[in-house]
Amino acid sequence: MEKGETPREAAQREALEETGLAVEIGALVGGYMVLHSDRPDGYISVFAAEIVGGIARPNPGEIDEIGWFTPEQLPEPLTNTLPAAIDDACAGRTGVERTIRARN
Repeated sequence: MEKGETPREAAQREALEETGLAVEIGALVGGYMVLHSDRPDGYISVFAAEIVGGIARPNPGEIDEIGWFTPEQLPEPLTNTLPAAIDDACAGRTGVERTIRARN
């Protein structure tokens, strides 16, 4: 997040910068604290979003490619938070708070 930016504003800006897609940010699916060896290593906010414009194009040096996948066919490797966030989103949960132990 940039100074003075809300998590929603950051998500919207990052989506556009990294993928070329303008999105409308929806409900907060959840907040996920990642632990490495029992120490916090980051907090991730995950939002539902709808594409409202733009052309999908990866940001060179940041994103290799963009694709759409079913939850059962996600490419590997996954981030530490993605399995829980996908599960929460598919179940229609919102406002979830989870602590996740990082895979080593």
